[in-house]
Amino acid sequence: MLFWLSTVLAFMIECPLAPKWTDQPIGRPIPIDVGPGLSGAQLLLLDSEGERLAACVVPGTSFDLGELMPEVWALERAAWLQVFVESDPVGTPLVAIPLLSRQVPIMKEAVTPEGRSYARVVGWRDELDVPVEPPVFPDRPAQDAEASVQRAWDELVDRMQSEYERQLEDAAAIRELLPLRTGLRLIPDDLVVVETDYGDMTLQMRWDAAPHTAENFSRLARNGYYRDVVFHRVVPYTGTGDPFVIQAGDPSGTGNGGPGTWLPMERSTLPHNFGVISMARDNDPDSAGSQFFLCLSREGTSRLDGSYTAFGETILGAGAIRSIASVELANPETGSPLRPPRILGMRLVPAPPRMIRQAPEAVDPAASPPDRFPR
Repeated sequence: MLFWLSTVLAFMIECPLAPKWTDQPIGRPIPIDVGPGLSGAQLLLLDSEGERLAACVVPGTSFDLGELMPEVWALERAAWLQVFVESDPVGTPLVAIPLLSRQVPIMKEAVTPEGRSYARVVGWRDELDVPVEPPVFPDRPAQDAEASVQRAWDELVDRMQSEYERQLEDAAAIRELLPLRTGLRLIPDDLVVVETDYGDMTLQMRWDAAPHTAENFSRLARNGYYRDVVFHRVVPYTGTGDPFVIQAGDPSGTGNGGPGTWLPMERSTLPHNFGVISMARDNDPDSAGSQFFLCLSREGTSRLDGSYTAFGETILGAGAIRSIASVELANPETGSPLRPPRILGMRLVPAPPRMIRQAPEAVDPAASPPDRFPR
C-alpha cells in the first residue's frame, strides 16, 4: 500500500535529483546533480510499499549513484529514490527502473463468461531461455542394409545427440545469468491527470508492476496523443452482472486504431481492482499500443489478472469513472455509447514525495469524498 501525505497538491515540487542521462549502462558511472542546499541530506531507496532498501548521505552538489548506492544495480523491479531532510521527504522522487531481459508470455485460448474466446496467459519464460527440443532421429536402416549405411546412420545419430547435449549445456549456462541485466533507467515520478467532460482522474503509475508500459502511456499523454479522444467502449456489466470496464485511447474512435507501434506485453502482478488502468489488446499478447481500459469492479475484472498488463491506479476521480460507466449505450452488445464521453486532454504533474512505511490509519470508505480513493 502507498502512503501519501495528507494533501497531494501541496507537495508537487520539482525533483531535487537530476541524472545526467536517463539510461545508465550496466557498471558505468551514474552522475547525479543535486539541488541547492541538500548536501548532507539523506537519500533513501524505497520499494512500492515504502520499505527502505538502501540509504546513503548526499555528499555534495553531484555524485555517482552507482558508487554511493551500489544496491541500485541489484534491483529486480522499480524502486524510488527519495531525498529526506531530517525526517521530511523533499521533492518528487526519481524512479529507478532495472533494465532486464524480457519475460515472454505463454498463451492459451480461454472463454469469457459471455462465451467469447480470448488469449489467456498461462506462463512466462525469459526471452533468452529458448526451449531445446530433443532431436528426431531418422529411421534405423533395415537389418540387411550394407555396413556402410549402418555406419553412416550411427555417425549421424551420434552427431545429433552431441549437438543436443551441447545445446542443453548452453541453455543451462544462460539460465544461470537470467534475467540478463543491461542497465538502469532513471526518470522523475509523474502523475497523469486525465481531463474528461465528466470530471478529472488522477493516475499514479505503478512503475514497480509494469514500468515500460507505464512509460509508454506517460509519453503518449505528455506528447498530446490523447487530446479529444472518446471512450468508445463502455461495458457497465459482465454477463454475470458485475461491473466491467470503460475503454478509450483510439483517436479514430473505432476501437481499431493505435499509435502505429505495438507494445511488448509486460508481466504485471497488479490486480485489476476498481480504478486500475490496464492495456487493451487483441489475442496477440504484443498488440497493445495506445488503447487502455479502467476497471469498474474486482468481481468483474479479476479474471484479467496476469493476462493483461495493469500499470497504474486511480488515486483521484472515482466519481468520474462511475459517471462514464453510467452513460446511455447505443449498442449494449458492443458497448458503444450513444454520446461517447470525451478525454479533453492529459497532463503530467510531479508526484508527491514517497513516505517511509508506517502503520496505516483506519479509513472509513463511507466517509470519504466520492472522488477520492481511501489510502
